[in-house]
Amino acid sequence: MAKLFDLDGLILGLSETGLTQRSIADILRSQGILTSQSTVSRIVNCQGKRRQAKANGLPSPSPVKVKVQLRKAATPNVVKK
Repeated sequence: MAKLFDLDGLILGLSETGLTQRSIADILRSQGILTSQSTVSRIVNCQGKRRQAKANGLPSPSPVKVKVQLRKAATPNVVKK
């Protein structure tokens, strides 16, 4: 029988390193752990935990924050004709 492990912790740890959800699913698949990209998305965004917290009347946990790079503004100084 397979060893039990904490899949949520593994996925959240890979997510905090900055990997995309698709690459996390590919890494787990290469290790023999069959998870879909939507499963990875649900774990990263705490969907099941939020539903459970709402049912118990608790505040919902916040999902992992992903750093977003802002687009540079196209000002006249940047855009040279």
